[in-house]
Amino acid sequence: MKFLNNLDLQSNELQNAVIQNYAGNPDATLTGTEGQIVYSTTVDAIFINTDGSTAWDRLATGSSAVASVTAANGSIVVGGTSTNPTIAHADTSSVGNVSAAARTYVDGVTFDTYGHVTGISTSSETVTNTNTTYTTSAVDSSNDAIIRLTGSDSTTEDIKLVAGSNVTITPSGDNITIAAADSNDIDYISGASFASGTLTLTGTGNAGASVSLDGRYLTAESDGFKTIAVAGQSSVVADSATDTLTFVGAGGTTITTAAASDTITITSANNNDNDYLESASFATGTGIITFSVGGQSDVTVDIDGRYLTSYTEADTLDSVTGRGNTTTNAVTTGNLTVNGDLTVSGAHTVTLAEEVKVEDSIFVLNSNETGTPSEDAGLVIERGTATNVAMLWDESADQFAFVTSTETGTTTGNVTIADYASLRAGAVKVDDTLTLGSVVNAGADVDKFLVVDASGNVDFRTGAEVLSDIGATSATGTMDDFTISDGSNTSVIADGNTLTLAGSGLISATESNGTVTFATTANNFVHPTQTAISVTGTGASVIDSVAVNTLGHTTAVTKRTLTLANLGYTGATDANKYVLPTSSFTVTGGVELATTSEASAGTDVGRAVTPAGVEAHRADRRFKATIGDNSTTSIAVTHSLGTTDVIVQLFDISSGDTVYADVVRTNTNVVTIDFGAAPATNDVRVLIQEL
Repeated sequence: MKFLNNLDLQSNELQNAVIQNYAGNPDATLTGTEGQIVYSTTVDAIFINTDGSTAWDRLATGSSAVASVTAANGSIVVGGTSTNPTIAHADTSSVGNVSAAARTYVDGVTFDTYGHVTGISTSSETVTNTNTTYTTSAVDSSNDAIIRLTGSDSTTEDIKLVAGSNVTITPSGDNITIAAADSNDIDYISGASFASGTLTLTGTGNAGASVSLDGRYLTAESDGFKTIAVAGQSSVVADSATDTLTFVGAGGTTITTAAASDTITITSANNNDNDYLESASFATGTGIITFSVGGQSDVTVDIDGRYLTSYTEADTLDSVTGRGNTTTNAVTTGNLTVNGDLTVSGAHTVTLAEEVKVEDSIFVLNSNETGTPSEDAGLVIERGTATNVAMLWDESADQFAFVTSTETGTTTGNVTIADYASLRAGAVKVDDTLTLGSVVNAGADVDKFLVVDASGNVDFRTGAEVLSDIGATSATGTMDDFTISDGSNTSVIADGNTLTLAGSGLISATESNGTVTFATTANNFVHPTQTAISVTGTGASVIDSVAVNTLGHTTAVTKRTLTLANLGYTGATDANKYVLPTSSFTVTGGVELATTSEASAGTDVGRAVTPAGVEAHRADRRFKATIGDNSTTSIAVTHSLGTTDVIVQLFDISSGDTVYADVVRTNTNVVTIDFGAAPATNDVRVLIQEL
């Protein structure tokens, strides 16, 4: 069967379906419709049509491998027949792997329309916490000394004391000793000491002389600082010599110090708003981009540069349905073969079934009834233009009935019964009361009784047979008054009296086992002789009279020929001298033959229809046409039958297969047929029959 439109299963499952089996390789040999799927039994593979002609792509082979898939623009080609096919694609990206370290994180990934990464950008995290602890230490540097400031992040800032001419600098622990030779007239710093965080310079010489520090001596604290400033934050200022800078951990950050190594360690739990995407990497050939994410909620990641280099599709229909064997999606299929059970949970309407075979030996009608029954149930036979008949259970009468009815199978509740239909069967067994509306006598004898024999069968018996049945028994009893008459005299035998049958004269009567036999006495009667009479009537000749003497002997017989007047016909006669009165449903007579137009009209009740008239009547109520132009999907067909009560059937001319499509009775003279795909030119025959 061909369905030339979508088959909507209304969210019902399509189970145990088998797609079309094609003997051969369909590629370049089989013309198909774009999107059509077939299974090649020759190459053990599933193919899909991609151009509405003879181009087929292989979806899967017996090993579930993809043979070849080509994108519409040729940008991606999947090839190979192994279980891991290759995907050929031009490598146009120059973006390499990015791995962010320390406070650097990926803040953006850009993709093109194919999902390829075209760019990856990074940013550095800004530390806004200003609570930093620093330690100081003195470091020996040959003849010089360094005052070193070490932060908790292990960064250092150095102040280097450089020894000039005649000056020695000696660091010792936290102390730095500066010594100079007093060899000139200029006052000089004769001593310097550093204790308890304070640097002390001691000068000697002429109090009025000026001391010049020209580079070899400290002239100012130009390399020192007392303020730590962070952009957007308040500055931390050392406002006394004993001021302490304290680092405070916050937002999941912990700070630890090591006095022995003069280090401060800051550790983040990565659970605050400064979490970030730490890295992104692409493993060549696997098609997987790996991101190490710290959780920065306000970072937008766009992926757009790299590409898939291979893909393996291992799914089969079994594995897909195994993950979930139901779907609410509409499913459209071509020919459908169900080898197992077919379960339809929703409404199921079959618009045409040429043959129905059911293995179940018991049908259950009205199976959803659970309460008090209120609906008739049974089988209806559609008889076309004749009244339908039905075999049903009449719920209101509480009995089975064979009826005629206008019922078409759409009524819910009581079926309207037009009349009761005739039933013919073999033996009928009634275990309860048998009610007969009427009994038609069999045979020429109309004086018969309807009796039930010893086996329970209903039978006809004549009066004599009934009397014989009664007399043949050995039972005794009484009856109502019994009257005997010979035509002239009458005797009444009262109830309980005895009836005696006896012969007299030439007649004798004998009884044996309840049977009375009458006989004449032999040779006691002499019959007078009579000439034999023989009269035969033929055709319209009949016996007219019979003469009988006083002894009841026939003495003469005459005949005559009947005329039409004798039969009661007084009208005109035809060439054969037959009178042809007008016939009706109750009178037998001659009838006129209807013309083909009168037979086609179907309204004349006084004329007989010939086979030609029947054919004309039938031909004027049917229509056929050939449609299809290889492009139109909605085709209007004008049948001019003047009614929407028409049956429409379609079939494929080339194959003879029945075709299914959406049919709309547009008006009383036109039907519109909608196809899912345009039929080929003159490929579909439309048959329309008026009901």
